[in-house]
Amino acid sequence: KQWYQRRVRVMQLKRSRLKERRLEFLEVKEAYEKIVEECEHFGLTPPPSDSIDLLDSQLTEHEKMWALYEEYSSELKKLVQEDWVSFRGSLHQLEDLMISWSERVRNEIKAQGEPTPMIVKI
Repeated sequence: KQWYQRRVRVMQLKRSRLKERRLEFLEVKEAYEKIVEECEHFGLTPPPSDSIDLLDSQLTEHEKMWALYEEYSSELKKLVQEDWVSFRGSLHQLEDLMISWSERVRNEIKAQGEPTPMIVKI
């Protein structure tokens, strides 16, 4: 159980870093939009948005991956919180969880064409 708790803390730390990066990105995007407005105001050609768009799509992709992992983790956490004596009588819950998530992972791989790091982790 200690290993699981440490793992959860590390994963939460990584997720919080992603949230920080999103906030930083929003600041950069706002600055970019102000520059575009100023360029339009002065009749200048605005800078290309390729980098902004790429970063936004990458952040969104990572957020989706983490959302999937967090959903899996929260469902698993419900089972982990039970003590063994009461849980051993309902092992079918763990089996049901694994079956439903294996199906979900297969569908995600089909949709994306290849497994993401979070799918591999699951």
